[in-house]
Amino acid sequence: MPSLRYKIRSKLLLAFLLLVVVIIIISTLLSYFRDSRIMQTEIQKYGTVVTETFTQMATTHILEMDYITVLDNARRLLEGSDIQKIMVIDVQGKIWISTDNRAINPFPLDALHEDLIRHKQLKHRKTRRDDQWILEFVNPITILGKVTHFVAIEISLQRMQQQLAERLQHILMLSCLLIGLAVLIAIALSKLLTNPINKLVSGTNEISQGNLDYRIDVGSQDEIGELSQSFNLMAENLQVELLKRKHAQEELKKHRDQLEVQVQERTAALEIANREMAQEMLERQQAEQALRVSEERLARSEKMKALGLLAGGVAHDLNNVLAGIVSYPDLLLLDLPADSNLRKPIETMKESGHRAAAIVQDLLTIARGVATSKESLHLNEIVRDHLASPEFAKLKKFYPAVSVQTDLDNELLNISGSPVHIRKVLMNLVSNAAEAIEGFGQICISTRNVYVDQPLSGYDHVNVGEYAVLSVSDDGPGISTDDLKRIFEPFYTKKIMGRSGTGLGLAVVWNVVQDHKGYIDVSTNAQATTFKLYLPITREPLARRPLSRRITDYQGDGESILVVDDVPSQREITAKMLGTLGYRTDAVSNGEAAVEFLKARSVDLVLLDMIMDPGINGRETYARIIKIHPHQKAILVSGFAETDEVKAAQKLGAGQYIRKPITLEKIGRAVKEALAN
Repeated sequence: MPSLRYKIRSKLLLAFLLLVVVIIIISTLLSYFRDSRIMQTEIQKYGTVVTETFTQMATTHILEMDYITVLDNARRLLEGSDIQKIMVIDVQGKIWISTDNRAINPFPLDALHEDLIRHKQLKHRKTRRDDQWILEFVNPITILGKVTHFVAIEISLQRMQQQLAERLQHILMLSCLLIGLAVLIAIALSKLLTNPINKLVSGTNEISQGNLDYRIDVGSQDEIGELSQSFNLMAENLQVELLKRKHAQEELKKHRDQLEVQVQERTAALEIANREMAQEMLERQQAEQALRVSEERLARSEKMKALGLLAGGVAHDLNNVLAGIVSYPDLLLLDLPADSNLRKPIETMKESGHRAAAIVQDLLTIARGVATSKESLHLNEIVRDHLASPEFAKLKKFYPAVSVQTDLDNELLNISGSPVHIRKVLMNLVSNAAEAIEGFGQICISTRNVYVDQPLSGYDHVNVGEYAVLSVSDDGPGISTDDLKRIFEPFYTKKIMGRSGTGLGLAVVWNVVQDHKGYIDVSTNAQATTFKLYLPITREPLARRPLSRRITDYQGDGESILVVDDVPSQREITAKMLGTLGYRTDAVSNGEAAVEFLKARSVDLVLLDMIMDPGINGRETYARIIKIHPHQKAILVSGFAETDEVKAAQKLGAGQYIRKPITLEKIGRAVKEALAN
């Protein structure tokens, strides 16, 4: 605590001294400049009077050509005054008289003399000559309405400057005395203020250590004295409250002991009643269980009938195909030498066969109502694995006129799912697209991060959230309206049975997406069809997949960022990512709250959601913010494409626009660039 005491005292002393020094400096400067101005004004008045008087005298003697009298009068003016030189010059520059023998003849005339000839008025100017400042007065001599001569009088400013220096020295000496007095006053004031505070600190320490009998001596009747009295009253109340609590605990212990005795007595009676009630409840539960089992058996029968058809049909087709693929590779490998070039292709066939068999088993698992295990997946890897699989190679062989292109988002977030089922879904969608194309055509597989701000109504109802979207589109003839309503029904197909499929492909897609708590959207016309699967993202990373860039590339240095978003989960995720990157964050739920927040403080950057319901949107929020902080930096965020409102906000001065969902790399790079601009 002593270090704190000296710190407060030093602050008070320093603040008081700074105030006194500032006042003294300002007063000194004001006094100096005021005296300088007054002295210059007096010298100007004096020079004007002397010049005009000498001009009147010289005019008379010039007419009489009596230059001796003029020179004598000029020399008398020099005696005991600051006048250094007096000259009378004609308009050709010839010196008529001069008190300075060094004067150059003819005297060089300048613009000032030409101006005097035109306006016939006395002029003066400040100039430096012989290492000192002088004030030069020049007045025209007019004879018969025409300027014939000039009177030039030079007055030295040296004595004025010496007087100002002496006054400044006196003021500085007085200032030093005042500063010394201020130090003494500041020390006295700091003691008056810090000593009572030290008493309060000591009292607080005593109370915190359990000494509730400690009281502070009240030495004054001011605010600090009232604070000391309040502290003593608080200590007394705390002491009384602790005594009351101690008595209450003792009473509570007594009641607890009595209650335990009563509970034991009542427990014995209740045990008998409970045994009787348990028997009655058991009989009732058995009856209800029998009814429920009967109802569930009937419902399960109907459900399993449809799912059994689905799983049975798929298992039948795949098992017939897999019989040779699974069995023969092992037999072939037994007969091949270890260095045979055929071992690798056959082992690949064997692996593919077992993977397909696993798909059959998982589909049967879904049909039996058993949840599948899920792990963190990356859709881009699923797509690449499928394009390199034997199944896709076989599909390309059947449809050589169909080309497949990919458009995969490099910043795609992970999903939580079953790898086998997601691969099956992709395989079915690609196969379905290839079969839909007549002749030459193209299939496009794409992935995107999508943030849904508002529920989407399409083939399926997509709720608000963050999704990784897998899209498979083809340029086939499209799906009719009647067929579109039934495409996900088991065994519904327009293809030739036994040749192109059993009609289970899209039914499998539907069931897998539902099991992954996702959504399906289908758009079709006469030129193209697109299936979009909305799968919820997960922030869990892949164990085997390193980050594309090091987090240190986007590390912050404690800069403050305000997150504005109406969705609580988005605020939490964004703030957590920014905190991981080393930024300080605050978060508010709407634009109005952001404006109120920034009225009282400032931040280095605002991360602003464009669509917030209810309330003002991102563009209006930023317009209000820049009225408070005109140069406020901001990044715009939305789950939709770039709109006119985004462009309007950028015209107001907002920075770049990024789409949701937000990744660590994306937000790190955007914040780093915004703070650097």
